[in-house]
Amino acid sequence: MARLSLRWFVRGLATLALISLPGASWASLVINEFLPDPEGSDGGREFVELLNTGPETESLAGVSLQFANGAVGAVWANRWTGQDGLLLAPGLRYLIVDRNWLGDPAGQAEVYLGLQNGPDAVRLVRGEAVLDLVGYGPLTDPDMMETDPADLAPGRSLSRRPDGRDTGNNHMDFVLAEPTPGAPNFLPFSLEVIAWDLDPPSVDRLSMRVQFTLEILNNGTETFPTRPIILRVASEDHPSLLDQLPAGQERMISWIFRPRSGGILPLEVLVAHPEGPDTLILNPATLQVGPGNLILNEVLAVPRQGQGEWVEISVTGDQEVDLTGHLLRDEDGPWRPLPEVRMVPGELLVLTQDSVALAEWHLDNQAHGAVTGCPPELAIARQVNLTGWPTLNNTPTGDRDFADRVYLADPFGNVIDHLTIGGGGSLIGGQSDPGLSLERLAAVPRNPGASNWAPCTARAGSSPGCANSVAVTGLVPSGFTVQPRVLDPASGITTVHFLFELTEPQTGWDLRVFDLWGGLVRDLGGENLGAGPRDLMWDGRDDQGRPAGPGGYVVLLEVLDRFFNNLGREKVLMVIR
Repeated sequence: MARLSLRWFVRGLATLALISLPGASWASLVINEFLPDPEGSDGGREFVELLNTGPETESLAGVSLQFANGAVGAVWANRWTGQDGLLLAPGLRYLIVDRNWLGDPAGQAEVYLGLQNGPDAVRLVRGEAVLDLVGYGPLTDPDMMETDPADLAPGRSLSRRPDGRDTGNNHMDFVLAEPTPGAPNFLPFSLEVIAWDLDPPSVDRLSMRVQFTLEILNNGTETFPTRPIILRVASEDHPSLLDQLPAGQERMISWIFRPRSGGILPLEVLVAHPEGPDTLILNPATLQVGPGNLILNEVLAVPRQGQGEWVEISVTGDQEVDLTGHLLRDEDGPWRPLPEVRMVPGELLVLTQDSVALAEWHLDNQAHGAVTGCPPELAIARQVNLTGWPTLNNTPTGDRDFADRVYLADPFGNVIDHLTIGGGGSLIGGQSDPGLSLERLAAVPRNPGASNWAPCTARAGSSPGCANSVAVTGLVPSGFTVQPRVLDPASGITTVHFLFELTEPQTGWDLRVFDLWGGLVRDLGGENLGAGPRDLMWDGRDDQGRPAGPGGYVVLLEVLDRFFNNLGREKVLMVIR
């Protein structure tokens, strides 16, 4: 499940929540929030927020913020000291930020913070008096913390919950949260996205079934009452119900929808605010519907000895694509950047685990007469090593029902295409034959009820850098057509496509292949999924999986209506050499 950390607040709402706890030790001036381990580089991103929790204005003159390295012990280094005349009114914050601050808002003081990433500690002192002390990370020194140290995670602030809470136990008082420098840590009513999941992660056609699962946290200080919760996808609303959610608890909600618009669709989640007309809006994810300008075109997950894995990508549309910032990963690995090159429309690029081994494979196939679909010198020119190859699994692992997934993302991190490999949960069946790749039939699927991927039928077992063996070129014609009309395995033509288009009231079809004496050779079945184009593929084998012999064959198409009534028949003659 993809991880995400987003905070969403109602505009204009800035409520400070202070509580009084039995036995709590309150100091008027506290460290309310700080960020010791920002995402990426620490420089210019660290901050410490002070809060006056008392009823009177506090002087900050002579108050110092100090840091101690847990690897050394309670040896305190001064980071900031308040100047004469500096005052902090009740309920207000004072923001101390790192040098060359990159965040928002601007800090009241900009100094070198150098907080490090734990186990460490920060404290506020005035003279010899310690006003506040916070230890974080796996600390063991009792002089560097109050009771127990606070947790630590990259990119997350250590935030008092609620603001100003001080029980004398760092672990209880501070929680990990989205940074909110200079603003309240937690509002009475706030929701945070903890995780989300899209199944499938992208879809190559409209109206496919998609399940979106959202895990949310009540990040506010009050119980969130039962409210309708709406998933909005391209102006279409899908309602559900958010049951009463106590503060600090999580809830999982799922929607099932069928997108009716193409492109990268933002998924918005809307919840009415409990105390007014405002709406809390979460933007956890996007969904690619239909082909983007860059697609996965062929994948080899189970290579032969020494061949190496590879992924082929292709440009759709009529515009060049700059790969700078685009990303690739598998189900279990991190994102890896694509090479900084430009691709023209229709161009293929093979991202390889070992480009030298793949080039030798091309030449070896040429020497042995195994056709790949284009000259080796052209295919080899379209290959490039990908740094840090995402080794692909061949069998399901853990609790998932597929072996692996290949994800392609744009520079904004949006998944724009994916392929599920192997296992019962994939769009295609598991494939374990070494050297056999999976090929895309077309950028836009021509059969609404079938997978847009199929095992390669080329004699070499794959076609890296070359046209896919299962692909069909050109538009689907208005009549029933076989493309190509001649199936000739010796020349590398190992697949034919049966192309036709259904128009209302036509909604279904049934297709069979006969020899010239009327004997049934192959029953390709049928479906009743409505009007639209169809692209059916035949590998020249009979119903028992044996190659059909040379000669002529009659392909019979029967067109049906929604009640499975036969509306007509069409026949096409083809030849196998």
